[in-house]
Amino acid sequence: MALGRAGKVDEARQIFDKMVQRDAVSWNSMITGYSLNGQLDEARQLFDIFNGKNVLKLMHGLTVKTGFDGDVVVGTSILNAYTKFRELGAASLFFDTMPVRNEFSWTTMIAAYAQNGRLEEACEIYRLIPKQTVATQTAMISGFSQNGRIIEARKVFDEIPDTNVVTWNAMIAGYAQNGMLDEALDIFCKMPEKNTVSWSAMISGYSQNEQWYEALEMFLELLRSGMVPSHSVYTSAFNACANSGALQLGKQIHSLTVKTGCQFNPFVGNGVITMYAKCDNLEDLSRAFNSMKARDIVSWNSLISGLSQNQLLDDARHVFEKMPHRDTVSWTSMISAYAQAGQSEKALELFREMLGKSSRPNPSTFTIILSSSASLGAIKLGRQTHSFSLKLGFSNDIFVCNSLITMYFKCGSTEAFRVFDEMPDRDLITWNSILAGVDIAMMPEREFLER
Repeated sequence: MALGRAGKVDEARQIFDKMVQRDAVSWNSMITGYSLNGQLDEARQLFDIFNGKNVLKLMHGLTVKTGFDGDVVVGTSILNAYTKFRELGAASLFFDTMPVRNEFSWTTMIAAYAQNGRLEEACEIYRLIPKQTVATQTAMISGFSQNGRIIEARKVFDEIPDTNVVTWNAMIAGYAQNGMLDEALDIFCKMPEKNTVSWSAMISGYSQNEQWYEALEMFLELLRSGMVPSHSVYTSAFNACANSGALQLGKQIHSLTVKTGCQFNPFVGNGVITMYAKCDNLEDLSRAFNSMKARDIVSWNSLISGLSQNQLLDDARHVFEKMPHRDTVSWTSMISAYAQAGQSEKALELFREMLGKSSRPNPSTFTIILSSSASLGAIKLGRQTHSFSLKLGFSNDIFVCNSLITMYFKCGSTEAFRVFDEMPDRDLITWNSILAGVDIAMMPEREFLER
């Protein structure tokens, strides 16, 4: 993995993920690449996965020695473990040697290929099944849906004579994933039987497609039906409340989670915190945060975001310093808070600290730093940030490029045109930035048009 050592760790990871078979050298190279580029969290995560794979291989070998490798239940468990670790090459080889396959074996391979964008191989497995069952057909519906082939998913659905609630749910989720919410609702209304997954698919579908009021109306309808919401339903409902500003309803739903004993679920808890943060309710935000039994990085980031949105920068920084662990979102949230408050120098100071802690910036971080550089007229820092963004593989990111154009123009540099010329894609902001920059740089209109 020479790319990793050359600083092109993202390109190296793309190649790594596409490898059918990976040996210890491949894993060590990728882990080393992350370490050398300061991405210690990614290196640690990959190391843990690598160790898990080694344990799996030992377990696999043990089943062979003890003669249990021919047992279909044991074999399917091993197959499932390989796919969970995204070892599709090993999973495929193991699947080919299985003396007996059951329904779960077939569906496991279909799902594994489909989820990793290898739909044609999923289809090939599907065609090899001696006798189709509702489970294998449902797996294929999900596979088609995940890859945007919803018409084919519906065709399989219509071919099933005895559909069950799982199949109906897969079709609802498929339509929702592809933004076809009217079709999803039509299926939902026609269902002979609904469970919490059915409701969750509709509510999350509306929420993911930013139809907040429809999501909340569906949630209220679920309550009227007498069904108890699941953790995922609560999370989607809080997301809808947060983005629609429905604070009072959010409070009522929060009370309901307490009554149903769901408030300590980490996903539900984070949903509550995010909702209060986005609705600028600091009192309930702090109370909800302090009552959490287990806080993860999302909980801390949501608290920082809520405090920052209300210009409580000192409080946000205090929470930031107390965090047991910080990720890129943590750093970016705090940097953004300073930048939005007009404290560009503090934003840049924190950015330097972030780099010193070997935390990897994302495109959002770069856009904030470029904006701060522009505000201060710090073209040298802007150029350094530009070079760093190229090194991390963000040269084609449209948000970073737009920020670069603005930064260069505000610093009186025509390097903005070079960024513009090299952009593979442009949006309205790109054109507005370049046109505004023409006036800033005082370039004659004719000269610009000739470019």
